[in-house]
Amino acid sequence: MKNHKHLILLTAISLLGVSCSNLKIKNQNKDMNIIEFKELKDYDSSKHKENKLVDGVLEITPDGDFNDQWFSDGEGSLQYTDVSGDFLLETEVSIFRLDGTDAMPEANFSTGGLLIKKPKYKNSEACWLMYNVGFQAGFWGREFKVTRANMDTTVVNPMTQKPASFSTLKLIPTERTEYTKLRLARIDNEFRSYYQDTNGQWAENDASKVTFTFGWGTEYPIENFNDDILRPANFGLGDKVQVGIVTNPGMNPDQEKIQDISVRDSGARFKYLAIKKIKSFDEALMK
Repeated sequence: MKNHKHLILLTAISLLGVSCSNLKIKNQNKDMNIIEFKELKDYDSSKHKENKLVDGVLEITPDGDFNDQWFSDGEGSLQYTDVSGDFLLETEVSIFRLDGTDAMPEANFSTGGLLIKKPKYKNSEACWLMYNVGFQAGFWGREFKVTRANMDTTVVNPMTQKPASFSTLKLIPTERTEYTKLRLARIDNEFRSYYQDTNGQWAENDASKVTFTFGWGTEYPIENFNDDILRPANFGLGDKVQVGIVTNPGMNPDQEKIQDISVRDSGARFKYLAIKKIKSFDEALMK
C-alpha cells in the first residue's frame, strides 16, 4: 500500500494547569503514584468537549475537525504533566459509545490511552509516542505509534505537498474488555509498552502479534521498532517530556467520506493516571 493510502487510512470539567513542582500526588499503592486529574494540564481544550468527572472517573469526548487526531503533525486531546528521567506510566481506560449502547464504535481509530511527547516542535518535526486501545481499523485492538521528525524536505505529504512528520503505527488485535490497563516505560532513550491480561498479569507487547503496520514514512526505519521488536529507541525525545492521557476521535471507515466527522460516536473514560520512577524495565512487569 502506498504512503498516500496509508495517510488516508489514518488518521475534565476544564482541567486546571499547574507546574510540576506543585503537582499533588496521592498513593495508589507502594509501587505507583496516582496524579489527581485536576492537577493535569489541558494541552488544547478545542480538541475535546467539556470533560466530565463522575465518581472519580474522567470522561473525555474528543472533538474538532478531521486533523484533530494524533497522527503526523495532527494533534488531538491531551491531559498531561511534565516528567524527566526514567519512569513508568499507567492508566486504566474504557471506550464508550455516545449513544449509550454497548455496540462497537462505527468510526475507525476510536481510542484512548497514553502519550509521551516532546514539549515543543515545529510542523514536520513532531516527536511523540502513543499507546492506546479501542476500535482500530475495523477491529478491537491496541495501537503503538511512533511519530518523529521528517528532516528530508524532498519527501512531502501527497495531500498537502509539504514535508510532514513521519508516523508509523502497529496494530495488535485483542479481546474487547470493558476496561484495559496500559503501561508505557522509559529507560534512557528506549520505550516499551505493556498491558494487563485477563489473569491480571502484566505482559509486554509482542511484535509477532502485530497484524497491521502502516502510516506515513514507514520506509524510514525506527530503531528497535520493526517486525521483530516493539521497543522504539533514539527517535528524538529529550530528557524532559510531557506525559498523559489521550483520545483519538475516530475516522469515517468509508474512504470516500474520510473527512466526514459526523460519524464520530465514542469517547473514553479514565479511572486514573499513575507515574513511578523506575530503574529497570523489569519493574514494568510487577503488579
